[in-house]
Amino acid sequence: MKNLVIDGRIACSRDDAILLASFSLQAEFGDYSPERHTVEYLNNFSLFPKSMITNKIARDVLIECAINAYRNLQGVPPSVAEIYYISEAQRREGYGQEGFPARDLTTGQDVCLGVCIRGIFVVNTDNNTLELFKWMDIANLMHQKKVFTIERFTEKYSKNYSTYDSDYANCIWRTY
Repeated sequence: MKNLVIDGRIACSRDDAILLASFSLQAEFGDYSPERHTVEYLNNFSLFPKSMITNKIARDVLIECAINAYRNLQGVPPSVAEIYYISEAQRREGYGQEGFPARDLTTGQDVCLGVCIRGIFVVNTDNNTLELFKWMDIANLMHQKKVFTIERFTEKYSKNYSTYDSDYANCIWRTY
């Protein structure tokens, strides 16, 4: 889960990243020790989304903030800190979702096909949800060459999306 946060696949704000980093530190090291847990020492650990680390100064500021939050976790068992990390990460946008770039063949619009617990969703490049295909409404998922098709039970409705190539369409089909 930590890698999903660090790679940016689970989006989080600066404050969220600091909180998650503090839980990660508590889970990994136990209680804070001022002699050991310095900015210089913690620079060697991946704690924040890569997109937040724009330069050394930004990284050091984030680490200092995480250390301040980490101090407040004194006495929290590492196993509980892990649970806190997981619980907080699960609340973030992007958790439990997998997305695939595609093009809506009806509108010609670039979209992202994603899967979540409710079904398959389609979002545009501005991250606005365009459509949700609920699992209980999906009759069939197909791919032919580089076209991925979603068919609904109701109204004999189907929607076609073009992907990069046939292997990619097959990958999407296997994921769903």
